[in-house]
Amino acid sequence: MIQYMLTGHFFNYEVQTTIQVFYPNRNYFLCDVVQQTGITIESILTDAEAIGCLYIDGQKIATHTTPLTITDTDVKDLKMAVKRCLFVLLKEYKHEDMPWGALTGIRPTKRVFELWRNVATDEQILKLFQESYYISPE
Repeated sequence: MIQYMLTGHFFNYEVQTTIQVFYPNRNYFLCDVVQQTGITIESILTDAEAIGCLYIDGQKIATHTTPLTITDTDVKDLKMAVKRCLFVLLKEYKHEDMPWGALTGIRPTKRVFELWRNVATDEQILKLFQESYYISPE
């Protein structure tokens, strides 16, 4: 069982799908406080940053902070900032790399077509996906 907390936002779906990448086939529960047994993951969003904290048996064992950028202004950008933060937190803790990066729960082709409509080149799209979504070059 994996418990998770949301502070400063209500992006439940984005948090849970990111956790599922690293802890598949578990039960996931939203909670209000750090649990004293098992795993609790906290996702915090402030005006300046997304913060992810990992607790095991009530003890904080890992933290990751992702500063928000000037372009992180709408809800879609903020959701992605939360996902990226938790993705890096869990990737570093579990020492696992996912080839699709933080693209879980979204349709990557939809994002590619949006970028093509905005006249992005294939190279620009690949660079964006590698830097923003942590996909592997393959």
